[in-house]
Formats: sequence, structure tokens, C-alpha cells
Amino acid sequence: QQESDQLNEVLQHFGGYLGESRYQVLTNIRKKLTVIDPLAAALAQNTANFSMKQEKLNRGKQICQDILESLQKQIPSAEGEFFGSIVNGFDTQHSDFDYTILMNDSRYDGYESKVRILEFIKARMALTTTAEDVTVIQARVPILKFYIEDHWEFNISVDNPLGVYNSRLLGAYAKIDPRVREIGLAVKRWAKARGVLGAPDGYLSSYAYVLMVISFLQTTKPPVLPSLQKIARQNGKSELITVRKGTQYNEVYLSVDVAFEDNLEEIKEFMTGNFTTSNTTSSAGLLEEFFHNYGYNYQAEASKGSLSISAGKMVTKKPNFNNNLISILDPFDHTSDLGAPARTKVKRKEIFSELQLAYRKMLAKDFEGLFEEVKRQPNNTDFW
Repeated sequence: QQESDQLNEVLQHFGGYLGESRYQVLTNIRKKLTVIDPLAAALAQNTANFSMKQEKLNRGKQICQDILESLQKQIPSAEGEFFGSIVNGFDTQHSDFDYTILMNDSRYDGYESKVRILEFIKARMALTTTAEDVTVIQARVPILKFYIEDHWEFNISVDNPLGVYNSRLLGAYAKIDPRVREIGLAVKRWAKARGVLGAPDGYLSSYAYVLMVISFLQTTKPPVLPSLQKIARQNGKSELITVRKGTQYNEVYLSVDVAFEDNLEEIKEFMTGNFTTSNTTSSAGLLEEFFHNYGYNYQAEASKGSLSISAGKMVTKKPNFNNNLISILDPFDHTSDLGAPARTKVKRKEIFSELQLAYRKMLAKDFEGLFEEVKRQPNNTDFW
């Protein structure tokens, strides 16, 4: 235990300055000396406590079902699909209810039609619900946003199939190994507590952080996760859908392959045949390595590449993403960079500083300190 504590002290003070090979050697020695993660139980408890309660989940789903049934009286072909955190395995107590209505009718194609449908739903809601702040937001994907009961947030969209496929993909990863969900929820809680969460505020979205977790688990040695899209491609699977992007005046149509392997037996067979060694590091140990990897190692590589869970590795950065030091490709729509919101130097510095601090907190076994809340003030000089 004394030798382990001494190595802890070395890593805590000099971990960011060690080369990757030296860091791995010291980390492996520490693993053999003693159990490095008495935080494992706390991490598992965090997953249980931080997840959305079933009662709230059921109530939120019923509200969306009522909206759909009201619309179906006018448009019988309409169907509804949940997406986002509440279905992808990374739900928290504060997760929004993301719901898309699939029209299944070409008469309702186009940006203007989506807005009109959302305005119709808004008008019906005024007569039948007690929702607050009901607003149609004409963003890249138009959304009907409203709040209900204890400030639960709902985001209703029209014909957003890519969100559904993204959620199914993340859900498939979460089912492979329980450590995936534990680490993902811990990172989401950390980002929210430390004030580095939220694309509108110049940070990263919770979706982007989960992609970072999956990418790390694909590339750590030995790997924990494969690329489910890569397995599908190797097995000759393909599923093309058309995605509409853009604004009211500039819509673009993309053909996107949304195929991925979701059969657990096929996935396990691939891992057995391609992963020479199983990664037995606990959730807490992997979380520590996650913070070290992105806090220290990633910055040296970030200028050259983009994280891609589709490829299962970092890929060459596209020219139009060169200004994004943090670059995270959407798994299906490779024209979308989830790292783009964190474009300014001030925001990037805050994110990397918090990642490094989190690594030191993990080394100090300060799990509660990892989630200590901070309030960040808007920086009006943050232009570049």
C-alpha cells in the first residue's frame, strides 16, 4: 500500500509530463501493487443514483404519446420515436425528453412543412396541457420546446430519423459492457458539475462527451469496445437513408449509411477473434485513464485528426474542421463535427483544465471532489 501511495504521488504531480509509455508502465505497476480503485463501488452507486427514475420516464413518455395521438387524428400516418439519453442507456435525472414524429408522407417533406406541423401541435397543446414556455424554434432542425411539471424539458421534432439511429447505436454500445454506461454517466455528471457542458455555451454537448468515452474505449490498450459500424461493413451490411439538413432557405439532402452490428453474439464473437487480450480494468480505473488521455495526450494529436467511433480510431481531419481543435465526427453524418461549439481558446482551455483536474482528483481518490459544482461567469471578451 505504501509503494502504491508513492506511485500515486508521482503520477499525481508528474503524470501530465510523462511520455505515454512511461505513464503506462507506472500505471501497470500500480495495478499490480494494490487495487487502485476503491472508487469502483462509488462509481456503481453514481450510476444508480444519477439515472432517471422510472416514474419520471413513464410520465414523460405518456405526455409524448398523448401529443402523437392528438396529431394522428389529423394525420393517421404519423408515428413517434424517442431518441437521445432516455433511450440510449446514458439517461440522467436531468435528461430531456427528445421525441421525433415521423410523418411517413411525402406531402409533409421540407422545412416549412415541419414548422407548420409543430405550430399545429403547439396550438393543440394550448387547449389540452399545462405546459409552460411552449416555443417553436426554427433552428437547423426545427423543434417544439416546452416544459412541464417539475421543469422537465421536452424537444419535439419532425422527421429526424438520424437522431433515432444515433440513439440506437449508443444503446448498442452501452449493452456490450456495463463499464461503458458507468463511465459515460460519470463523465456527463462531471461535465455538468464543472460547468463545461452545453454546446450553446461554447462547450461540448453530453452527446459529444459520450462519443469521447466510446472512442477512448475503442482505442485504449487493450480495447474495451470494437467499432459496431466497422463490423457491419465487414459483414457486408448497409442501410441507406436520406437525411435533410440545412435551413429554411438552404436544404441539403444527404445519403447516409446507418448500418451497425447490434447482435451481441456477433459482437462478442468479433471481439474474441480480434482482441488478443481482454481489458479487465475496472470502471474507476478506466475513468482515470479517460481523464488522463484527454487532459494530456489528446491535445498533441487533436490538431491533426478527428475522433471517429465509426472508424474506431482517429481519422484525418477534414479541411473545413481545421479550426476545431476538439473534433468529434458524428457517427453517421460525417459532415457534422460535434466539437465545433468549443471553438474558442478560452472554452477549450477550460475544458482541458477541467480534464486535467479530474485526473488529479481520481488519483487522490477524491470522487466527491470530482463532482464539486462550479458556476462559470459568461466571458464577454471570448471572441476568438
